[in-house]
Amino acid sequence: TVLVVPVTWTGRDLQFVSILSDCQITRDLKMKPGLKKFFDISMFMVMNVGMNSCDIITDGLTAYALWHIHPYWAYLTVLWMFSPFLMHLMLIVLRKKEKGYKEGLKEAFIHFPLVTPVTNTYYAYEMYEIKYSKPMSVKSLTLIERLKMKAGKLSLTEAFMESGPQLLHQLHMFLCLGSVGGLTQQISIV
Repeated sequence: TVLVVPVTWTGRDLQFVSILSDCQITRDLKMKPGLKKFFDISMFMVMNVGMNSCDIITDGLTAYALWHIHPYWAYLTVLWMFSPFLMHLMLIVLRKKEKGYKEGLKEAFIHFPLVTPVTNTYYAYEMYEIKYSKPMSVKSLTLIERLKMKAGKLSLTEAFMESGPQLLHQLHMFLCLGSVGGLTQQISIV
C-alpha cells in the first residue's frame, strides 16, 4: 500500500509525495533468519538492558553529586530509584491473600535497582535460545512476544514510578539552582 500525502501548494498545482507504509518496507527487507535474530536481540539489549542500566547508574551518580550540594535532594533521588521496589513491597502486604509472600517478594525483587537489567539480560538469552526460521513458527513468535511483553511491563513500571517523579524533581532542582548541574545530571535528565 502506498499513501499519498499533499506536501506543498504552488499556485495551481498541488504537489504530492508518496510514502511507503511500514508493511511494504518490512516486506522488502527480506532478512535472513540469523540476521533477524541478531537484530532482534541487539535492539532488545540496547533498549531494555543498556538504557535501563545507564539510567540507574546516572541516577546513582547524580545522587552522589547532589550529596555535596543538598543532601535532601540526594535522598529524594535515591528514593525515586527504589520507588518501584517499595511500591511492589506495599502491594505484597495489600494482596497477601491473592499471592503468597514468596511469589510477591520474587516479583518485588525484580524491581530492585540494577536487577531489572539482569532480568532483561536473561530474557535476551531466552530469545537467543528460540529458533528463528523462515517463515517463523507461531510458537516461536509467541515466545518472543511474551518475552518482549515481560520486559515492557518492567520498563513501564520503572517509567511511571521512577522516571516520571524523578523528572519533576530534577526540573525543580533546575529551577531552584538556575543550572542543570554536572554531566551525570544532564545525562540523567535525558
